[in-house]
Amino acid sequence: MNFSTFRKLILGILIMIVMTASICLGGYWCVFFTSEFPALRQFSDPYGFIDKTGCVVLDLRNHRRNYASGSPKEFLIEKKFSDQRCVIYGDSNSASDCTPSANYVDKAGNFLRTDSCYIFASDFSDGRAAVVDTSYNADRLPRVGISQLPGGPAPSYRWTFIDVHGKTTAGPFCKVKAYAQGLAGVKVDGEPFWKFIDKVGRCVISGKFEQVTSFSEDRAGVLVNGKWGLIDRTGKQVLPPSYSSQIHPFHEGLAAVEVPEASRVSYLNRAGIVQFSLERHSETGSLKNVDVSEGLVVCEKDGKFGFADLSGKPIISPTFDYCWPFSEGRALVCQKFAGKNRFGYVDRLGRLVIPCQYIEAFPFSEGFAVVTTDAHSRYYKYIDLPGGECFGGKTFPYAQSFHEGLAFVGSEYLRFLE
Repeated sequence: MNFSTFRKLILGILIMIVMTASICLGGYWCVFFTSEFPALRQFSDPYGFIDKTGCVVLDLRNHRRNYASGSPKEFLIEKKFSDQRCVIYGDSNSASDCTPSANYVDKAGNFLRTDSCYIFASDFSDGRAAVVDTSYNADRLPRVGISQLPGGPAPSYRWTFIDVHGKTTAGPFCKVKAYAQGLAGVKVDGEPFWKFIDKVGRCVISGKFEQVTSFSEDRAGVLVNGKWGLIDRTGKQVLPPSYSSQIHPFHEGLAAVEVPEASRVSYLNRAGIVQFSLERHSETGSLKNVDVSEGLVVCEKDGKFGFADLSGKPIISPTFDYCWPFSEGRALVCQKFAGKNRFGYVDRLGRLVIPCQYIEAFPFSEGFAVVTTDAHSRYYKYIDLPGGECFGGKTFPYAQSFHEGLAFVGSEYLRFLE
């Protein structure tokens, strides 16, 4: 018997022991799926949210039977907490219906809907969330399992907006943008142009808008005759349609717009005037990180990346293989060693305060960052701003950044086996 066969035999015996114990203790058991085979340690791993002490404060396994559609076969945490709510998907427990059902859970584990669920649901923003409700889409229900969810619902779905109590406030619409500053972009089925509505669904801005963005800092991008311009919250034109690329949201008084034909990114002030421009090349993938953050922007030179101030002057020399915007005084950076990417963090002086030692890492949020050094299992852990390990170095099969004081930990999705 070779080692591989022996290993599988031992693993099988241990799984049988776990299954037998779980049957004796409660009637169902669960498996956390990773890119490898399910590991036994994952049986005891949390699946829910931790607070900033690392304690599990919302274990979703304990709330499974309170889900509106009964006891789903699978759970999928789609996003994060926003406006005290988090989107969660659960497969139907009916063998004849594999429609994924979306719901919202609050920090106490209470589900927003107790009678039925949504087909799709978005994060709450500005007190409103866009949902695809079954009552408006009975003739358009999908038939896909939770692990086959598409990147986004088809445009033919009818969207409505709800408040934090689940009450419908506007709709239906065939396309929507998230609420921001009290307004949301919407498109009505059969109408050629977008418009903006207020929180009770009244149209407050209209025009020949072929596409729109959400408002940020009292400005929204609008597409007219194939070019992007800017309007204010009264609908007044601030910048005539001028750019072929969509204008990014405003941050700290500036909005980035790509000018690919000139290999640059220009930064517009709220009057629509170019304040400065930087060389950027789309073929390097660098156009993903162009927004202003903490008074700095990512800059590029000769395929290397650093940071510039809001006059366009380089402040941190472009010496990294890639950079991400600053958050909480730290910026995620990448350096290649022997052809392999390694990630670390720099401060605003450009000092590498946390070495490039991680095989995967994410920006800081609320004082914590998710990182991993484990290339085999890809278990994640949290570090603090000085780079110290948090929660006693505890690792998780999957982890997300903190939002509103909580962070999801567990796995990509949770499957229950009755």
